[in-house]
Amino acid sequence: MLLILVLLALKTILLISLSYYNYILLKQLIQSMKSNIKLILLVLVCLTQLSCQNDNNTTSTTSNNSIIGEWLRSDYLVDTSTEYKLFFYEDNANGLITEKLTTQAGVISSANPFTWTLNEAELIITEQNGTETITSVQFLGNGNLILENFSTLEFIRQ
Repeated sequence: MLLILVLLALKTILLISLSYYNYILLKQLIQSMKSNIKLILLVLVCLTQLSCQNDNNTTSTTSNNSIIGEWLRSDYLVDTSTEYKLFFYEDNANGLITEKLTTQAGVISSANPFTWTLNEAELIITEQNGTETITSVQFLGNGNLILENFSTLEFIRQ
């Protein structure tokens, strides 16, 4: 009988020891999780700050190739009766302004050639009549073109 009591006492001591050991492990695990959560939150805050660092979604151009092509003025998306386009050609920095107005009476269109030069982010458009327009060149995040002193509307690459 004494042996049974001793065995029960040893079993109880062993269970208490294991419980305390499990408690210590659980406490360490919780501490580790807390520091991991803090680390994850710190990384998230840093990433958020870095992603919001540049709220300006425009970029300047330094290459003639980026402006070369056909550009449709964005008011066409609202009113399809007016179509205003700019064409920047590679050869000899020539270009063309086309305007097409569709009415019930018919279609009225015009095509006016121009020459252009691009230095850094400054575009100089010289029309045939000698009118010279100097404007900044900006590309929006969506690829649209802004020519600030030429038009208040965006141009969409075609």
